[in-house]
Amino acid sequence: MAALTSYNYTTDYAEFAISSAAELPKLPNTSRGGTDELAGLNHPIKGGLAYTTGGELEIYTLDGDDNWNKREIGGGGGGGESWITDIPENHKNIYRGKYLGNSVSADQLAAIADGSFDDLYVGDYWEIPVTIDGTTVSNKWRIADFDYFLHNGTDKHHAVIVPDNTLYTAQMGGTVSNGYYQSAMFTTNLNKGRTAIADAFPDMVISYEYYDIIGQTTTKYDCTAELMALSSLTGVYSDYIHTNYLSVLPQMSLFCIMPDFIGANPNGSGHDAGFLTQTVKTSNFYWAINTTVKMMEMSASQSYGVRPFFLLGDAGAGT
Repeated sequence: MAALTSYNYTTDYAEFAISSAAELPKLPNTSRGGTDELAGLNHPIKGGLAYTTGGELEIYTLDGDDNWNKREIGGGGGGGESWITDIPENHKNIYRGKYLGNSVSADQLAAIADGSFDDLYVGDYWEIPVTIDGTTVSNKWRIADFDYFLHNGTDKHHAVIVPDNTLYTAQMGGTVSNGYYQSAMFTTNLNKGRTAIADAFPDMVISYEYYDIIGQTTTKYDCTAELMALSSLTGVYSDYIHTNYLSVLPQMSLFCIMPDFIGANPNGSGHDAGFLTQTVKTSNFYWAINTTVKMMEMSASQSYGVRPFFLLGDAGAGT
């Protein structure tokens, strides 16, 4: 019998781990018992989302005789329920968490560049080492969203990539009230992170335009690898008067579906590092995320974790 790992009573949706279709249980859509073993319970739901021991995503539905039937969901045709993943926008709403290799393949890059995102889902990751200050460390580079900045900074299709671990520590620097784009972090302290990312993903880092507003002045900046905004991580917006367009973007899909990834440096039971965001809290502090995955304030002179995101795609394609 498969153990229930999550169950949404509102949408009659269940997720469970299986090794074969024979292990699929009859799941309740009315019980609120809280048990994780479902043998003998009545009122089977309409369907379930399962992961095999190999990590493959499968969808099953019940027929009139209470038998489970696997539905095809693979992109690229084939009938069945392939329409689910044939719609590119759906790829940002499905968490899979699959290892994609130690480099981005030509097929993977092409699937991002053409906007189909075929066989790529939120939570999928590449494990690629980077060298910073002479030290080479492996990191998991995880898909956090797709086309997050499309037609709002770039016209190129892209995957938003966020490392699981911080890369190093540094200060924001500068005057907090002037914001991230006039900080030492943006102008200098992120450069070694940008270089490491460009080396790990050659010709695949897409630059994009974003805007900063101070008073009545709006300034355009060309961005590559940058600190995340508080809203991109948590969906929470800062009400401080200094603003920039990035700081009011919605929460990235990864952090909405799997909030544990908001924290950095997962250690199996928690998180080993906190990190800075680019969002101003007050005239003296930026917002940061600490090791207990709580929001906290951080002055510009304090060193804290650097965990930049970037846009992955064909940097030479399109406009």
